[in-house]
Amino acid sequence: MAQQFKRKERKSLLNRTWLPLLCVPLLGFGASGKALAQGLPAVNLVGNNTPVLLAQGVTTPGVLPTDATKGAQLLERANAYPGFKLRLFQKLPANLWINGSTEVNQRLDTNVFLKYKEPQPDYVFRVAPNLTVGYNPRRFNNTGVYAQYFVIKDVYTVHYKQLTPPTTQSIAMGLRHTQYPKLFKNRVQFVYDIQARELFQSRGLRQADLTPSFSATWFATPKLTLFSSTTLQMRSGQLFGGPQREMDPFYTVGGYYRSANGKWLFSVTDTFVTNFREPHFKYSIPKQGNVNMIADFEIDRTIGNIPGLQAFIRAEPVWNWRSNNVTGLSGFDFRLYSGLRLSFYKPPLGATMDMIKKSLQQQDGDAAAAAAKKNAKKNKGKKGSGTSDPGKDGTTPPGESKPGETVPGGTGDPKNTSQTPTTDPSVTTTVESAVLPPAEPTTSMVPVSAPAAPVAVDQAQKTALETQAKSL
Repeated sequence: MAQQFKRKERKSLLNRTWLPLLCVPLLGFGASGKALAQGLPAVNLVGNNTPVLLAQGVTTPGVLPTDATKGAQLLERANAYPGFKLRLFQKLPANLWINGSTEVNQRLDTNVFLKYKEPQPDYVFRVAPNLTVGYNPRRFNNTGVYAQYFVIKDVYTVHYKQLTPPTTQSIAMGLRHTQYPKLFKNRVQFVYDIQARELFQSRGLRQADLTPSFSATWFATPKLTLFSSTTLQMRSGQLFGGPQREMDPFYTVGGYYRSANGKWLFSVTDTFVTNFREPHFKYSIPKQGNVNMIADFEIDRTIGNIPGLQAFIRAEPVWNWRSNNVTGLSGFDFRLYSGLRLSFYKPPLGATMDMIKKSLQQQDGDAAAAAAKKNAKKNKGKKGSGTSDPGKDGTTPPGESKPGETVPGGTGDPKNTSQTPTTDPSVTTTVESAVLPPAEPTTSMVPVSAPAAPVAVDQAQKTALETQAKSL
């Protein structure tokens, strides 16, 4: 009797856990609107009778909000991982910027269905390429438009049929403005961004987001960087629809520290997300709202001499609450990642080129001023060692006469023809200009392109800046 009771208990346990999950693909051909056993959310039939199990606003619990909504993570990753430089970048327009990365990882997921009770672990393989291309107009070096595309594909080992088929893709366009306020010794960067995107999750299902965001980055030291960001995700069924289905504010804080040799990078990020769905908004998919917090602790190591290739290990605890114990939105999940990431980044060089030009102009101006000052000192030295100042000793300078007196060769001598007009353009000098000492040169008298030979340091700096401009 005891053995029969144990067998019945095992069968009931199997029915509560595995059987509903295995029956998910069959429900698409059966009656719609039936709920899965033991708290599984209702199956919504969309295009071609394809069942979609929605959780966290996407078609699989494996894609977290921070995975689908990148926000400031991409901006900080571009700062932390500058990537390798291609010679092709030198031939591209200066105001064009590119940020790309491809991540291949494997993870241990302790609660793949995000259930409040009876969590089920799995081993997952992920490929996540991401590409962003933008352009800053010439007159607006810190403001630009961009387009973004990324894919998230998870392949599960144990729950392959239930969770592997959905593939998340996103196409977005946006406007971004970067500001460098004069705070903390010009070590602060503000980024204002607004993005409109369409999320492709399953056949027949349309999800569109409008996400304005603001991020602040403080480069405390060459090794330590701190950042924070706020993103408001407004979801609807059509592009630019606004918050018709749900509204999700994201709050992120974090920082990263780079080792002295630049090969090790330690980063910590924490994101708090509140998903406002029904009853605040109609037509929410899924209908149940929730609150979750996602933390990331990552260690990266540059491989070889390729700056853009890193091997990483990341620990990611996930907390969910206020979800009414709905599967896919509840429970605690711990994920342990390891993998490789290849990233490349071409920054917009318009502002950099303008800064170099201003530096070169300033170097030319400083060199011209230094040359003029040195010439003035030489002229003063010659003047002090030469003849005495005319008029101080009572003598009359040559070529001049006292009132009422005519001096041969002076200004009143009719034989003196140096003051008479002449049609010969080559004769332009006068007696006064030939005899009187030259006027002291000023800065305005020295051309901007005057050679800066006396100032060797400025010339070296100018040469270095010109070489940097050519390399860019």
